[in-house]
Amino acid sequence: DPQDSNEKAQELLSKRFAKLRHKTLYINMEYEDAASSFRVAQSEFISSMFKYCYHKNLQAPFESVPQAEGSGQPEGEISPEMKELYRQVARQTHPDKTTGLNDKDISERTALYQEASDGKKIGDFEAILKVALELDITPMNLTSSYLDQMEEAASRISTKIRNMKEDIMWNWYYSPPEKQQKMFERLTKECKYKQDGTDT
Repeated sequence: DPQDSNEKAQELLSKRFAKLRHKTLYINMEYEDAASSFRVAQSEFISSMFKYCYHKNLQAPFESVPQAEGSGQPEGEISPEMKELYRQVARQTHPDKTTGLNDKDISERTALYQEASDGKKIGDFEAILKVALELDITPMNLTSSYLDQMEEAASRISTKIRNMKEDIMWNWYYSPPEKQQKMFERLTKECKYKQDGTDT
């Protein structure tokens, strides 16, 4: 029976969605924690490196360092699934739909609407998905394609977390003082000495 077959397929998709929803919510929380920690590590690393170079009368080995990876990078074209998900988000968060709510809820919905809108502009499925999950939105028509995009988004976020935790600034920050010193010595090994307190 085609109807029974379709119902079973939808049931399997719903189960897969439920698992992916929990996984993605957790990964998003883990990413936010890691990004917050990385910003602290980055600030401490830069400050300490310049102090170290100043006391050693060395030129700093770099002028700038990479920023913590954000999730607002273009990921490609806007898929039909992304458009539909954005429409569902907008129905709950657009300023026209928040009249009657208290100020706190309006502020939260406005921030979520802006986050999803920014994601839509650059084709960032992760941003729209994050907002949809926070609003507990389930797509009206679950498809394998949509769930595949969820898998890919979770994988990209996991990669960003791993990249931050493998970064030298992260490793330096979570190392004991002796190791931090050795890392600075290694990083400044090829640095030139300053002359008369000025860069040459």
